Amino acid sequence: MKAAARVPDDVLDGALEWLARNVGTFRMPPVDGSAGEREANALARKAFAELSIACMILSRLPNVVGRAQVEVLVAHLRSTVCDAGFARGIARRADLFYAYLVIYATMAGHTTGLRHLRRQLEQHLAFRYSDAVDRSVWNSIDVRYHLDLAALPCRLPDLQALFARSVAWTVPAFPLMTPADAYAIAHILFFVGDFGRRSLAPILADRFAGMRERVACLLGLYVHKRNWDLTSELLTAYSCIEREARPIVRLAWNQMAAAQDASGFVPSPAYDPAGAEAAAAEPEEYRFRSNYHTTLVATIAAALWSSAG
Repeated sequence: MKAAARVPDDVLDGALEWLARNVGTFRMPPVDGSAGEREANALARKAFAELSIACMILSRLPNVVGRAQVEVLVAHLRSTVCDAGFARGIARRADLFYAYLVIYATMAGHTTGLRHLRRQLEQHLAFRYSDAVDRSVWNSIDVRYHLDLAALPCRLPDLQALFARSVAWTVPAFPLMTPADAYAIAHILFFVGDFGRRSLAPILADRFAGMRERVACLLGLYVHKRNWDLTSELLTAYSCIEREARPIVRLAWNQMAAAQDASGFVPSPAYDPAGAEAAAAEPEEYRFRSNYHTTLVATIAAALWSSAG
């Protein structure tokens, strides 16, 4: 087994190599209005937006930002978003507002070629699109975080007010928590905590210690379940509370490192290379579709924990 102190770095090394080798698979398909286009391209658009979030976080970390693989990922994103027709889709598909918002908010620091996209987003906001759509508190926090990041106007409550209405504030009884609750708590913590750049102590106040233990318990549960997707998201959330590598954190990293494929991807809970879905698809396409998200969130978690020293 790898030494615990090196495990986040080792997971990061392998994951970045895999992402860089597969960078061309991350794409933002044009909106053409054809039948079935929305469903056919939903995963590709989600993957592209998630890669842009990961690259924003990686680019903040001095121990990661200069890596060749990160430069490859950022260059691919930049070349895609600077294409003349990139922002055209949002005018035709309002439901893509969030994906384009994420891409703008996370990529604006890497290029000056997104002015047209900003104007498109401002137009949606002028029609009160961001606060007229019914969404969960979790989703509202996601939107508010990226609007603040992009310095775009917003009528949604601020992050602290939204946090006080969220599942991360009320926290269901542990035996009753679902995976959806765990995802929501993780997302809320790392967006409100800006991936470790904003202290959660003033927001959590006297709930701080309790939240730390709840996240640690959830982390233990999903390590036991070998769900590396939620394990990674909870490791990221825990890093926003504290960076102490307590036993459950070390166990999580060791178990994830052992599960990581030799090619670098981190397997998702649904990945089954011997299953019927895999048999019906091209191997590389199935491998990417199944594992890109878990590998991205593992990369984010590993980068944050690696930067903690």
